[in-house]
Amino acid sequence: MTAFLDKTASYIYERFSGNFDQLCIVLPGRRAALFLKKYLANYTNKTIWAPAIFSIEDFVEEHSGVRILDRLSLTFELYEVHKQIEKNSVQPFDEFMKWGQQLLTDFNEVDLYMADSGKLYEYLNEARAMAV
Repeated sequence: MTAFLDKTASYIYERFSGNFDQLCIVLPGRRAALFLKKYLANYTNKTIWAPAIFSIEDFVEEHSGVRILDRLSLTFELYEVHKQIEKNSVQPFDEFMKWGQQLLTDFNEVDLYMADSGKLYEYLNEARAMAV
């Protein structure tokens, strides 16, 4: 059974051979991009210019001019905000790390599901008030 990316590489090679420099392929992840390059290489026995192959994250970062921060950098940024808000009752970084990572995950999920953050935090605030 032929792998999907192998079939894709075959299709790309047959349709666009000789015009790879004008081709941009966007895939869901970096791993898929790596395997597609490998499969494309199997279809030629000479040196060629490979098409531009990006993961969706890399493509957005490349063309938007916005740099996507890694998780550790985001944690440091969030800690700086924590220090600005809490001023005198700032937690040490090692204590902050315990719940800061979870907070980043929660923020990411709110963004992924395009939830109305104002309504969500209002609901959470009301639920917390009822629990007290």
